[in-house]
Amino acid sequence: MTQFGFRHIALALALALTAAPAATAHPDHDMYETENPRQIALTSASYVVGRMVERGAIEPSWRQIAPSNAVLRQRNGANEWVVTFRNDAITNEDERTLYVMLSYTGVFLAANYSGE
Repeated sequence: MTQFGFRHIALALALALTAAPAATAHPDHDMYETENPRQIALTSASYVVGRMVERGAIEPSWRQIAPSNAVLRQRNGANEWVVTFRNDAITNEDERTLYVMLSYTGVFLAANYSGE
């Protein structure tokens, strides 16, 4: 009986050790490494626009607008995304194009109508 119990413990230990690398992997980190940075910028910018609508900073019609462009530029020594939204329902021509600036990893930096 003692030998039978020892076999079970040894087998369980062996299985645990072979499963350890999979258990210690970080799938979120691995997924981030393979994500498309441009797609992250587009998704983040759309979220920012939604939050701006919720706060009343821009008109509700912006919520329906998809980003039309995302350009990576260098500013102050760092890469940043400029994501462009165009809303033809806006009567003021100077406010028809909204620019959302994000860090390379998708963190919100600024939003305005000039892109600067």
